Amino acid sequence: MELRVLGHRLTAKDDTGAPIDISRGQVRELLCVLAIEPGSVVSSAALVERLWDPSGGDPAKSLKQAVYNTRQVLPGDRLRTEAGGYSLHLDDSDYLDLVEFQQLTDEARVARDSAPRNAVELYWQALGLWGTPPLGDLPQTMGMKPHRQNLLGGLQDAREELAEALLQIHNFREVISSATRWLMEDPYNEHLRGLLMLALNGAGRKGEALRAYRDAIALLEPHAKPGGWLESIAAQITANQHDAAWSPRPVWLASEAHRLVGDGIDITMPSPARVYDCLLGGKDNFAVDREAAATMVKSYPPAAQVARVNRAFVIRAVRYLAQAGIRQFIDVGTGLPTLENIHQVARQTIPDARVLYIDNDPIVCAYGRALLTTDEGVDLIQADVRHPQEILEHAATRQLIDLSQPTAILLAAVLHFVSDQDDPHAIAQAYAHALPPGGYLVISHCTPPENFVQHLTTPGGAWGRGGINPRDNATIARYFDGLTLMEPGRLVDAPDWRPDLATDKVEPGLGTWWVGVARKEATALIGA
Repeated sequence: MELRVLGHRLTAKDDTGAPIDISRGQVRELLCVLAIEPGSVVSSAALVERLWDPSGGDPAKSLKQAVYNTRQVLPGDRLRTEAGGYSLHLDDSDYLDLVEFQQLTDEARVARDSAPRNAVELYWQALGLWGTPPLGDLPQTMGMKPHRQNLLGGLQDAREELAEALLQIHNFREVISSATRWLMEDPYNEHLRGLLMLALNGAGRKGEALRAYRDAIALLEPHAKPGGWLESIAAQITANQHDAAWSPRPVWLASEAHRLVGDGIDITMPSPARVYDCLLGGKDNFAVDREAAATMVKSYPPAAQVARVNRAFVIRAVRYLAQAGIRQFIDVGTGLPTLENIHQVARQTIPDARVLYIDNDPIVCAYGRALLTTDEGVDLIQADVRHPQEILEHAATRQLIDLSQPTAILLAAVLHFVSDQDDPHAIAQAYAHALPPGGYLVISHCTPPENFVQHLTTPGGAWGRGGINPRDNATIARYFDGLTLMEPGRLVDAPDWRPDLATDKVEPGLGTWWVGVARKEATALIGA
C-alpha cells in the first residue's frame, strides 16, 4: 500500500498500485492522524482530541463510525484495534511519504559536511514530497496543533539546511530564489533571512542584503531589535566582509531511532526540557514528549502560552541585568537552545558577556554543546540543579566565571521540579550564598491553577518522573532570603515583571508564575 500525507490532499494506492478512492474527509483525517505515528498505538481519547474540537456531540460514537468507514476502504488488516486505541499497520513493502522524507533528510544530514552537492540533491528530493499547502488533510484542531507544528518544523529545517548546503557550494543564485520564496510564507524566520542575506552578499548584491535586513526590522514592533545572529550578519556585511563568517547549524537525524546515540537518553518518559521545547514550538523532542504536551494542552489549553510568558520574562530579566552591567551569567536548567539564548540577549548590551549553561538532560547537553558553545565565552556542563556545590566548583565554572565579580544566577522554571524532600529553599540559598556583592538571583516558579495541578504533579505524567511541585508566594519569596528584590519589589506573575523592557507585545498573565529578580548587597547575610 502507498500512503501520501504531506500534500494538500491525502492519496492512497492499494497493493497493486491502483488508486484508493477516499472521498470522506473524516476518513482522510483519521488516516493522517494515525500515519504520522505509523505502528504506534494512539489511544481513543487522543484520537478524539486530535480529530474534533469540543462540540457537545458524541465523539466516541463519531470515532467508531470513522474507524468503520476507514476499514471499508483500506486493504487488508491495516487499521488495527489495540488495547485502548488504534494503530495503522504498515509493513516493509508499504510506502509512506513521511518516512521517505525522514530517510532522505537523514541521508542529506550525514552527507552535508563531506559531500554537500549530494546533500543538496537529497534535500531537493525530500522537499519535493511536500504539497502546497502541506498537510491539507491533517485536522486543524487544538489537539493536533503541536503535532502539526512539529511536522512543519521538519519542513522548515529541511529548507534551511538546504540553503546552508547551497551556500557551502556557493550556489548563491539558488539560495536567493528559494529563500525569497520561502520567506513569503515565513517572514519572521530570522535564520532563513540571514542565509538569504549571506547569499545576496556573496553574489555581490550588498545593497539588497542590507535591504533584506531592514525588511526584518520593519516586521518588528517599534524599538525592537532582531536576534543577535541576524544582527551579526548585518554588521559583517556593512563592514564589507564579502565572505561573512558563518557555519551551518548542528542537526538531529530525523529518525528517532537514529537519534538514540546512548548518552543516557531516555525516550520512555517525557523530559521537562523536551516538553517545554514542544510547547514553545520546538522540534528537538520525541513522541513521548509530544504526547505529553498534547495532553497538557487538552487539560489546560493555555499551556503553550504559560511556557511562552516564562521565556519572555527570562529574556527581559537578562536584558535588565546586562543593562545593569552584569557580564557573567550562570543559567541552571537552561533547556534546549532557542532563537534567543541567554548569551545572545546579554551580548546585545555586553558584547563580551560570559555565559555558563547547565542542564541534566542529555539531549539538551548534546545539542547545546554543538550549538551554544561555538561562541567564545560560552560553555555548558551536564549537572543537576539540586547539587549547587558541584556546579559552582566545576572546572568549567572556575575557568569561565569569576565569582568574585558580579554574576547573575538564573533558576528559571526549574525549582518547581525539585521536591520538598530535596529542600529547594536550601538549594536557592546555596546559590545566593555563592553570589558576590552586586550579584543577582533570578527565579521563576510555576504555580499552576487548581484544575491543572493534579495533572502536572502526578509522577510519570506530563513532566516525567518527578512532576511539578506547586508552591505559594510566601514559600517562593523565602528563596530570596537575604537579597533585595528589584522593582517592583515583590514577586509577580511573569508578564507583570518589567513589561517596559519587552521588545514586542507582552502576552497577558494567567496567574501561573511567581517570578523575581533580586540583588545581593554588601551587607547581606545568607545561610550557606
